[in-house]
Amino acid sequence: MLLQQVQEQKLVQRPDVRLLMTNTILQMTALELVQRIEQELQENPALELADEAVCPACQAVMMGDDCANCGYRADREPPLNEWGLPREYLSALPSSQASDDEIEDPTMNIATPFTLHEHLRWQAQMELSGEQWEVADYLIGCINDDGYLEGDLGDIAARLGVDVQQVASVLRTIQTFEPVGVGASNLRESLLIQLNDLREQGVRCDLAERIIRDHLDDLARRCYQRIASRLAVPLEAVIEAADFIVRNLTPYPGRLFRPPWNVKGVERNLPAKPEVIITRHGNQYEVEVLQLKDALLRVNQFYRHLYREMQRNRNRYSETERHHVTQCVKRAELFIENLKRRNATLTLIVEALIECQRDFFDHDGDRAYLKPLTKKHLAALVGRDVSTVSRATSNKFVQIPPYGQVVSFDIFFEAAPDAKDLLRQLIAQEDPLHPLSDQEIAKRLQSAGFAVARRTVAKYRRLLKIPPTFSRRAVQ
Repeated sequence: MLLQQVQEQKLVQRPDVRLLMTNTILQMTALELVQRIEQELQENPALELADEAVCPACQAVMMGDDCANCGYRADREPPLNEWGLPREYLSALPSSQASDDEIEDPTMNIATPFTLHEHLRWQAQMELSGEQWEVADYLIGCINDDGYLEGDLGDIAARLGVDVQQVASVLRTIQTFEPVGVGASNLRESLLIQLNDLREQGVRCDLAERIIRDHLDDLARRCYQRIASRLAVPLEAVIEAADFIVRNLTPYPGRLFRPPWNVKGVERNLPAKPEVIITRHGNQYEVEVLQLKDALLRVNQFYRHLYREMQRNRNRYSETERHHVTQCVKRAELFIENLKRRNATLTLIVEALIECQRDFFDHDGDRAYLKPLTKKHLAALVGRDVSTVSRATSNKFVQIPPYGQVVSFDIFFEAAPDAKDLLRQLIAQEDPLHPLSDQEIAKRLQSAGFAVARRTVAKYRRLLKIPPTFSRRAVQ
């Protein structure tokens, strides 16, 4: 009977999602997690919503509104919808009529960020012109919201009436744009692009590149021993390389520029909604992450029992059955753990941010009191990678005291402003007949003590509205 129920269950295999789930969940907004949790509940029979009320503090079963285990009281929490989502998020969901919350919401007129395609076209306009721009415009239209190119280059060239080599050349230029990894045709190509960008910044892992290039399927299945044998390297080295990949790369580069409140592909001019609310009580600040209550999710007890039974009596079950149950249970545990880790990471970052920008918060959000701060510096303070801080804050908003103003996390960071000044100076002094390339500028900035890559130089140049090398070259 048990085996029949197991065999009837179907789990969609998503090795790339399982491999990089941590980074993906970290960069998601709360509303995007609604869709993701629904997807996980449909795909994984070992994950379920708890029938009984579970304490969000200690996860013990609640008796009424109180937790006998830790003393938590439900009446201290804001009203939640069926997903455990704070009520103020409901106004951002698609509806035919405006709710009272939308009418009274003071953040209704806040502009939403660029879409991915707008951001890519903006970069392309700074780099390309004429026929190359037309090709780039078409290619960008073929890039989906996750950042991947859909379509064959040969077919695209035929539609545009140009040579396929020209299309490939323009695509290579697009692949240098931000977000890193965009414009690839598959996961392997995107990860290799991201690795190359890290290498330009002085961060490299040669074994990670070998694994992604030749053993990505084994990596997704966590067959570390097989990879180690085939590459003739120690098992520990493979595990370290896998950890490097999970910590530094993302399978969905385009999501860094997806509108934060675009749920299930619905395009609307929706207001910016905070992921975090900061409140002030005297001289103290309280941080609240508006979250889906991950305590409502749990591992299905039937699958939990069956997993333990299979561990005790392995010979009674086939390898396929054991693999299915183990994979479902472990994936459910990882998903729940990553939801908790996302909220803990956001809390840690915001608390450190308050300490770094204390004058700003003490003076009611007056931007004149903002201090120069980089994500790298904040990452060092909280003991995380800079990529973790970037994913946790990108395209997210925070509500600050005392009036509940909603601002982007970006206002707190200033990425090496002196580097921009030196870049402007280098270009002003360059030989018009032989203008500096972005790579040459990056090397000179690095010599001056700025840890910037070629891609960063291109970004600064576009922000300063400085044209690319070929446009600055004087005609002899």
